[in-house]
Amino acid sequence: MSSIRSAAASTSEPVADVRVTWADYGRVGALLSVFGVLLTYLSGLASEPAPRAEQILGPLLAMVALVACVWLAMAVVRNYATLRGLCSPKYYLTYTSTAPADWIERPARTFNNLMQMPTLFYAICTLLLVTRQLDRAQLAYAWLFVALRALHAVVYITWNPLPYRFAIWIMSCVTVFVLWTRFALQIWPSL
Repeated sequence: MSSIRSAAASTSEPVADVRVTWADYGRVGALLSVFGVLLTYLSGLASEPAPRAEQILGPLLAMVALVACVWLAMAVVRNYATLRGLCSPKYYLTYTSTAPADWIERPARTFNNLMQMPTLFYAICTLLLVTRQLDRAQLAYAWLFVALRALHAVVYITWNPLPYRFAIWIMSCVTVFVLWTRFALQIWPSL
């Protein structure tokens, strides 16, 4: 709790008393349950005819487009704030002066977040393309991952409710691990 307060205090915004309740965890649990049903439904698509392996490029390029949009938002917000005197350019030189307001840095934190877990997504998409092991369920999971990451970015940059942002993040992580698990099970006999 103290780290939340100190982070908020450094942005020169009023410090809000941030609390996560059991009801929040209940809502997250309900969202994850619905998500589990969706994953189960999507796994049934595997029995349909396999798509062309090149179709994995659709979600891969959509993910790159999402990263580009968030990068652009970060550049626009930071430059706007600096030009309007809402934050000091010194902060971006050394990262030692007073941190900018939270709304200025959320796109940057979202961009940084898009450099982490999605690297596993890029790797699995590349492997699915090269090995030609793509099935309809994996293609649906790939699109689901991109949709969840886009939703996470929008929620993080705009509204930023911690429990919902966390639930979306967990769903995207589970989705990429399902992609990896399905791929591993497909190629395991040939190893």
